[in-house]
Amino acid sequence: EIGVRLVGSEMCIRDSPSGFGTGIWTWSREDIMVSGANTLSELVALVPGVIELLGGDYGTPAAVSAFGVGGGGVRVTRDGFEVLPVEGGVPDLQRIGLAGIDQVKLERNGGELLIELTSHRHVDGRPFSVVEAGTGQLDTNMFRGMYADPTALGGSLALALERVDTRGFGRDEGGNRTGSWFRYQMHRGDRVGLSLEYRNMSSGTQVPEYASSLSRRDLTARVRAEVLDGLVAEAYTGSTRHEVNDTLSRYELEGGSRGQHGVRLAFYRNGLWACLLYTSPSPRDGLLSRMPSSA
Repeated sequence: EIGVRLVGSEMCIRDSPSGFGTGIWTWSREDIMVSGANTLSELVALVPGVIELLGGDYGTPAAVSAFGVGGGGVRVTRDGFEVLPVEGGVPDLQRIGLAGIDQVKLERNGGELLIELTSHRHVDGRPFSVVEAGTGQLDTNMFRGMYADPTALGGSLALALERVDTRGFGRDEGGNRTGSWFRYQMHRGDRVGLSLEYRNMSSGTQVPEYASSLSRRDLTARVRAEVLDGLVAEAYTGSTRHEVNDTLSRYELEGGSRGQHGVRLAFYRNGLWACLLYTSPSPRDGLLSRMPSSA
């Protein structure tokens, strides 16, 4: 079935079957758990043809490439909000967590590889929790857990934590990554909602070619309202901060922040839908882009 989702995280996503025929692959929360993937790059690398590019073990930079896509051709969005690169042409997948993620979607477009993440969605009025933990070779330990309550503090609350650490294969390849997620949503009936979200992911490594400690912080806010029957409007803003904690002089100029703002309009009636997005990737860029779609 093709349609626009007027509730949840995405307003402009169409449902399509998965596989090479459509160039789309999806993983639910259960699929992620069964896969054993600890990072986003490990998960999407399960698709034949997707190559995982690693700088070392956990804590070092990670990226993917596939289907002839070059640098800058990999984009990541989370709940419709783009995960902007902060230290290169593509986001560091080592610092994009899977805690609190309900679904991951990989889509092959012309000249682009798009990875869409969808955070936890409340399906009923009961609290929900899930915990994953494991240990293995090379002193590797992992933990990923989440708690969500749809009736907390006058709205809905979700918390998540993840960590993986290892001593690595070599003498100086020990590393770790630790992430946290917090989201609070306030609803006014069935027509208006406000969401505040914070994510933090830090990584550390003993590999001398990379900074010993990095962190990424994402803060987003959005408001969504059903203006008319079948017409939904959304406005959002957010910022991303990148920090390098290393005493070496070559990292003195590293770090900084980026922001983005946007407005969405989505309309659905009688099997037809249309979506219009205006977005500015960064206030300093001074750019405004428009991306319409319909069916």
